[in-house]
Amino acid sequence: MRRPRASDWCMLRTSPGRTLALAQSLLAAGLDAWTPSEIHSRRRPRSKATIEIEAPIMPTFVFARAAVIPELVRIQAMPISPHPSFSIFRHLGEIPLLHDHEILNLRAVAELAQRKRLKKSHRYVFPVGEQVKVAEGNFTGLEGIVEGGDGKYALICFGGSMQFKIATFLLRSDDIDGASGEASGPRTAAQAV
Repeated sequence: MRRPRASDWCMLRTSPGRTLALAQSLLAAGLDAWTPSEIHSRRRPRSKATIEIEAPIMPTFVFARAAVIPELVRIQAMPISPHPSFSIFRHLGEIPLLHDHEILNLRAVAELAQRKRLKKSHRYVFPVGEQVKVAEGNFTGLEGIVEGGDGKYALICFGGSMQFKIATFLLRSDDIDGASGEASGPRTAAQAV
């Protein structure tokens, strides 16, 4: 194994149900550990209420800074560990090390999931008659007129008499250039309710 740099990571393996618990336990112990995760909304059994559940994007994998490998080996050797059980991932008898840039995409996926969740939780109130453009989803690129809404959803008419109920986080504001039809940007935070 090459000498680890401060920016290197090693991989730990655990059972799927212990992935988040291991990352949180190591982090609480002062070790730099991380696993990509996202929040899912689930319906509570026999109820209309929903609950949010954090789930790992890559179950069984936790990343830890390579500088803490000696401490991880010590924890593994303990007869009774305060952490969920894990093993240090090895390949051909050695511990492969990953550079920061090699897990950059994983971090980006986790951050994107978090941003989408926050974006969905915000309510945007579009005034009736405002022209909007759909930025994501089934109607991507279509422009329409707001005919109503509650902040979470907006009723959009794309021409004719049919209205479509579209989540407001999928819409861009009326900053549409008449000549090109391009939306110039998303609504500002000041316009969010």
